[in-house]
Amino acid sequence: MEMMIKDIFQKDITRKINGVVKAEQNKEDVILTEISEYVVTSELKKYFNKFFDRYVESLNNPTEDVGVWISGFYGSGKSHFLKMIGNILRNEEYSGKKVCEFFKEKIDDPILQGNFERASSVPTDVILFNIDNVSDQDSHQNKDSIAVAFMKNFNGHFGFSKNNLKIAEFERKIWEDGKLEDFKKTIEEISSKSWKDIQRILDFHQDDFIDAVEELGIMSGKEAERWIEKDDKILVSPESFADEVEHYLKLKEPNHRIVFLVDEIGQYIGDNSNLMLNLQTLVEILGLRFKGRVWVGVTSQQDLGSIVSTEGHRRNDFSKIQDRFKTMLSLSSGNIDEVIKKRILKKKEIDVKDLENLYSENYITINNIVDFGDKGRTIPLYKDSLDFSETYPFVGYQFNLLQKVFEKIRDMGHSGQHMSRGERSLLSSFQEAGIRMKDRSVGALVPFNYFFESIEQFLEDIAKRPFTIAKNERGVNDFELEVLKLLFLLKGLGEEMPSNINNITSLMIDSIECDRISLQNNIKKALEKLEREVLIQKDGDRYYFLTNEEQDINKEINQENVDINDIYRELSNYIFNDIFNRSSIISEENGNKYGFSKKIDDYVCQKRGEQLDLVILTPYSDEFDKVQLYGARDEYNLIIRLPKNDTLYLDEIRQSLKISSYTQKKSLETAREVVVQILMARQKQNQERKKRISKYISEAILNADVFIYGEKKDIKGSSGEKIIEQALQEEAKHRFKSADFIKRSYDESMIKTLLSYSYEGEGMLFDINRDMDSNPNKKALEEVRGRIEWSTNVGKPITLGDLVEHFTKAPYGWGIMSVNGLVAELWNYKIVDIEVAKEKIKESEKIKEYLTKIQVKNLEKVLVLPKEEIDTQLITKVNN
Repeated sequence: MEMMIKDIFQKDITRKINGVVKAEQNKEDVILTEISEYVVTSELKKYFNKFFDRYVESLNNPTEDVGVWISGFYGSGKSHFLKMIGNILRNEEYSGKKVCEFFKEKIDDPILQGNFERASSVPTDVILFNIDNVSDQDSHQNKDSIAVAFMKNFNGHFGFSKNNLKIAEFERKIWEDGKLEDFKKTIEEISSKSWKDIQRILDFHQDDFIDAVEELGIMSGKEAERWIEKDDKILVSPESFADEVEHYLKLKEPNHRIVFLVDEIGQYIGDNSNLMLNLQTLVEILGLRFKGRVWVGVTSQQDLGSIVSTEGHRRNDFSKIQDRFKTMLSLSSGNIDEVIKKRILKKKEIDVKDLENLYSENYITINNIVDFGDKGRTIPLYKDSLDFSETYPFVGYQFNLLQKVFEKIRDMGHSGQHMSRGERSLLSSFQEAGIRMKDRSVGALVPFNYFFESIEQFLEDIAKRPFTIAKNERGVNDFELEVLKLLFLLKGLGEEMPSNINNITSLMIDSIECDRISLQNNIKKALEKLEREVLIQKDGDRYYFLTNEEQDINKEINQENVDINDIYRELSNYIFNDIFNRSSIISEENGNKYGFSKKIDDYVCQKRGEQLDLVILTPYSDEFDKVQLYGARDEYNLIIRLPKNDTLYLDEIRQSLKISSYTQKKSLETAREVVVQILMARQKQNQERKKRISKYISEAILNADVFIYGEKKDIKGSSGEKIIEQALQEEAKHRFKSADFIKRSYDESMIKTLLSYSYEGEGMLFDINRDMDSNPNKKALEEVRGRIEWSTNVGKPITLGDLVEHFTKAPYGWGIMSVNGLVAELWNYKIVDIEVAKEKIKESEKIKEYLTKIQVKNLEKVLVLPKEEIDTQLITKVNN
């Protein structure tokens, strides 16, 4: 018989756990649950020790260091910790047990337990409140609003009005005179309403109020009228508040103490430097005046250093503020992990071993199916079999990732007041996801998308609307909706959890036996549907949830028209300006420099006329499958055919152009702020997209097929640039088969040197053929000589320009200087004459001038003519 997940827990997972601790909740059953289920982790034990060591020390040794700053991420349990400090100090009885007795069972530390009892033995007023819940008579911007909040809760602690400082002042005065209860009874008899009801609408019960105070001798009728007419607004400063506290303490015994415990002070202060200064001043005054009889403990999601380092605060204020909060306690993420494991996931002893065995048998499978790629090295699954048994049915990464989601949702403003005030906890979310799994068999795992249900009720309507539209108007099925929910959770997390297909699949694994390949295929189909319906956006290999505003803008972007030539122009820029930004290559075979024409499909990037031609075919090309046929054409000698099934770079270029076109049309000056933010985000995405496009194109070239004269070649390279380089080298080798006729290269200096040497000496004639036979460039000299003679024989005198045009093309591919150098050698050998303007040039200096100028107009005016052949018999006779 299969075991159900609900049966492996020590405690019923569906029980009420009060996962969200609120400062103002003080009902006995609530506090009893909070205390009895409280988990003291090793970290919390350390912080209890730190606080109570200092607090107990102050009972005997006066101190001004009375500030305690408790920081921790969203949902880390700092509010619960703060409330437990208050409960220990009060040490009241619940179900027949004192609070310290509850903690004796949780902590095996006699010294700490002794400090608990010592601290709780001193009469103490514990005033615990969430500062955000204080009804603010003054504006939040009032520099003294911290003091006002403290005063209101100080009043409320004693049963005085929290909402009206003027009424509270009246109540305190008659309380000190022992007449408060008599007054409440008298005014109720006169008006038939309670004093609590009357004070809210005192203007309608002025006569009843006057009659009551007159009857008790509290004030005369005229004094009461003047009091009613007095302005309700009472200014409260840190000094005046301290005066009230001092007045109260004078009425109590010398060892009486007051501890103010204030939740979410950091969120209330924000970046308001006046409020931070007000808190600093208040704590400083309470420390100086009362020497440890009054303490202030506060919680904040940020540590103190983070708050005062924001722009709203001067950095040199930090040391002053830090002096007021000498006790700083920072709750870490490990703390909440331990609490969740012990409070809701603790297993029955008999099942722990079974779970450990389950992990031992399946840990390789688990690591294979929940795989986060390179990111996985830093994302925890399970440390070992014990960790698996403690964490199951959850996965280790979920603790930290859900914390990030909570913080992100609140910061992005998607949540309502309940979530922003901390009324949503990680503990509750894990419990609710666990409840959803309770009837599954052991072996099932909680997919991350299950956590959406625990926060959905706290989202604002505008944040929930895309899900309603998806289900009711776009025909999205249940599985596709789960994918959409997951993308909502991941929105804004960025590199914390990249939302690519691999990670999405890992996050949705719901069982050790899950078929990952099948799940991934289903997710792909769901993503395609969601993208078609413009509910999500694909950016590179990542997918993003779209808000309503983003959906509207994306629809408009998708409607932008893009000309195909603009796509080719962009592709050309990426390939020939980014990946391979040279206009020529140097041949590895002969050292010659060859330019090349560039063409992508039918789009001409650079007109023909260069020595080499490069054609890049994309899947858009009509010739894509006709490479062998087209390869015989001159302009198709070299074809780099990009992979047929890879159009990602083309799709990305199209999208980039659409976004650029759309944002250029929109005026940021007149657009609403939310639209401006979306457009700026799209522009930023486009910058990242351009980096990706270059990478995608380079990868496509790496995987491309290379054809030379229609024949597929095996070209190797480590990058797109290397592939293009090697392909051009190979084309040059095939096209210029006679390039190696030139064994010794020519340049301007070489030509001048050649023309400085004379083959004539002392009237001696020489054997031209014999001397040419020893020339390393003999074959090249014969080719040039043959071309000159052929041209002359057909009656067409040949210019130096004609020779350059002929020999720079296939199958030669020689450079201009090489052709000029060969002509110089032939002139030296007395094989050719050089003629300019019908005048033969005989001086070598002038020949140097003409053969070292490579401008076209110079080449065209130089005629190269064959010299009349010398009688070889005459040469023999003369030499003999």
